[in-house]
Amino acid sequence: MANPALPGKVRGALGTALHAAASAEAQAGEPCRWEPPCGYQVLWCKNGELRPGYDLPSPFVIEADALDNDLWITVRLFGAAGDYLGEVADALVRGLRAGLSGIGRLEPSRRIMVAQEGVAVPVMRGMAELSFVTPVLIRNTEKGNHVEPRALLKGLVDRIDGLARWSALQLSDEARAETLAAISALDGTWEQAEVVPWRRGAMRQGKVLPMGGAIGRVVYRGDLATVAPLLALGEICFAGARAAFGQGRFRLERVI
Repeated sequence: MANPALPGKVRGALGTALHAAASAEAQAGEPCRWEPPCGYQVLWCKNGELRPGYDLPSPFVIEADALDNDLWITVRLFGAAGDYLGEVADALVRGLRAGLSGIGRLEPSRRIMVAQEGVAVPVMRGMAELSFVTPVLIRNTEKGNHVEPRALLKGLVDRIDGLARWSALQLSDEARAETLAAISALDGTWEQAEVVPWRRGAMRQGKVLPMGGAIGRVVYRGDLATVAPLLALGEICFAGARAAFGQGRFRLERVI
């Protein structure tokens, strides 16, 4: 497993660069008056609620993968946030050149921007394995060290529904009820799981915050046809809390 703090460091550098180029209002924590709003307002500030007490999720995730002697960084934008692809790409270059916390300056050697529509949903009949690349964090701790597998998927329903709002879409009440019922009927177990602790710097607050999440494999068994789209979408938008910090990233493996 790579350093779980690395995607968060990239996020911090990106946010600092976007903040430097933001409107004066957004920099002061007020609504941006630019048309269209600056990227910092859209990606970093609150933009409504899915329901009372549950903010719309940030419309991006970050991946950081070490390949040989290189670091491959991916920033994935969802829905309307895709209009800010160029601004984010430029800010990321500036942020990397300014340096990552505890790592130093990085010079990008390549930059690729790709637009993608749609997600392929594999056929799932009786089993699917989620292999977590980064720790999955939970907001409401259940008994034990790891989030209960079905609760993990129920939280993913809210996350995907929230991200859908960035594409002017919404999960219907019927589809939500059907998906939650299908999740409740599944059998889920953790395999080779462990708790991973680390620390995250919050530069604006001048604090170092303790972090921790579960990493390993979760295996689901049962009728997976209804939840197959949920799992396929979760693979690209991550699961659990702090997904915008790169946490909760998983790969779908051993789909049967």
